[in-house]
Amino acid sequence: MEEYAESMKELAIIHWPKGVEPASDRHVWIIQKTKIYFATIEHVRLSERQDLLARINNVAESAFLYGPLPKLERTLNCLDVGSCYNPLANVPFFDVLPIDIGPGDISVKKCDFITVEIGDELLIEDNAVKKLPKESFDVIVCSLFLDFVPSKLLRKECVEKVSKLVKNEGIVFVICPCSFHPSIKSSKMIKSWQLAFGLLGFSLLYTEKTACFQYTAYRKVPIERDIWEEFIIKSLNKGTAVIEIEHLLATPMDDN
Repeated sequence: MEEYAESMKELAIIHWPKGVEPASDRHVWIIQKTKIYFATIEHVRLSERQDLLARINNVAESAFLYGPLPKLERTLNCLDVGSCYNPLANVPFFDVLPIDIGPGDISVKKCDFITVEIGDELLIEDNAVKKLPKESFDVIVCSLFLDFVPSKLLRKECVEKVSKLVKNEGIVFVICPCSFHPSIKSSKMIKSWQLAFGLLGFSLLYTEKTACFQYTAYRKVPIERDIWEEFIIKSLNKGTAVIEIEHLLATPMDDN
């Protein structure tokens, strides 16, 4: 496992960046989208307060909403699942908890995300995470992780666990490699995953495809899950049909 972790670290740091534009780097994309999303949230909330004060004081509507976005100044709790070598360690607005079943760096905590418990507080023993705190993370990163989970049922359980760990209005980044094999339809799989995330309490926030990766970001909606799920099903014109979410999270490799 240690040899595999070192190989993945070398692949990510040395080989992948060659010939790739900096803006297409997956970690750069995560940082940029996080700044835009959370700065926008704060901006809208501030503008709503400004407009309320304007109405109370019987003055013209505030133009605050139309100004430039403020800087992101607060610290965000970030869980990096399958972190390998802790690539987000130096992001100034992240308080990162990097976890991996086979850490490639001493700063990364050992953790099997499939089996780890969820509780009220973080529990770490001997540099291994034994328990993760529920609804505690503003950002959860699943970069090159979910597609390597060995079955669609375990993949569903992982996404459900992510839903329990992220805060309302928090965001989840899912990054998967693109396949160029003609028998593997990456776009069809990504659309299927987007529906699955929708049924599990998320809305699609950002999506982008590069030469090597599919980037997707989801927002956890601050609505009771059964109500949101009913809304998603009605929008699909499926009536009361039962949708098996694990099948939506399948990959072509599950059958091999």
